[in-house]
Amino acid sequence: MRKNFFYILLFVLLYDNTNAQILIMPRGGITYSNMAINDNFRRSTLTGNAPRYNLGSMFGVSVNLPIAGPFSIQPEINYVQKGLKLLYEDFDSDEEYTEKYQYFLNYVEVPILGSLQFGDQNVQVIINLGPYVAYGTGGKFRYKEEYVDINTPANSESLTENYKIRFDKEPENYTGDDQYIDNAFDFGFQAGLGLGINAGPGFIVLEQRFGMGLLNLLDKPEVSTEPNLKLMNRNFYISLGYTIPIGGSRVEEGGGIEKKNIFKRRR
Repeated sequence: MRKNFFYILLFVLLYDNTNAQILIMPRGGITYSNMAINDNFRRSTLTGNAPRYNLGSMFGVSVNLPIAGPFSIQPEINYVQKGLKLLYEDFDSDEEYTEKYQYFLNYVEVPILGSLQFGDQNVQVIINLGPYVAYGTGGKFRYKEEYVDINTPANSESLTENYKIRFDKEPENYTGDDQYIDNAFDFGFQAGLGLGINAGPGFIVLEQRFGMGLLNLLDKPEVSTEPNLKLMNRNFYISLGYTIPIGGSRVEEGGGIEKKNIFKRRR
């Protein structure tokens, strides 16, 4: 990951921005994550525990490098929470029982996106598409159990426990409570649709993005009743950022590019 970040930084520093505008955009937002699980495992093991989307957070910074017309390249480095939620519920007229399992997986993620911007100097429509690589740094597993006695509320009980998630091989004969995930590396593709609104020297950018992981987070076990078990990241982002222009500026008008000095006082 350090090597990838170094290459991105070197590209930015050497990029010729004499006639183009580089945009730096810090951003933050929320994630809405789940995981793709193969159908056989879902039917045999997750009965009553259908995977559900889990809320998390993200923040990071992108660098937009204009190439030609409305097209640009946008490398990013982000901190992203992924994961999923499993919920088991049992209700009747006298009692309610629920179990909730939440997995929060923390990743450092580096997308390299192709970006298209359409519009004028006031409003821009943005389309982003491209691959990403990510590395898991750890996480948290939360278990919550609730029992509600409808007739005698005083007998109701609840229990919440938190454990660590580690990206590593589980030690042999391990008896602890930490959860282990085999593979820290992830790779996939992202697609996003955003809206930029002019505010001062830059744009406020609201974007919704979908990410699809292509790597299995679990290794194939030597002996298992589920030898083809697959677990792959799926997540939505909703982020809000602000572009900071560096160097010359460009304004799209009728498909052309008009240069202007962003440091010149507006009349």
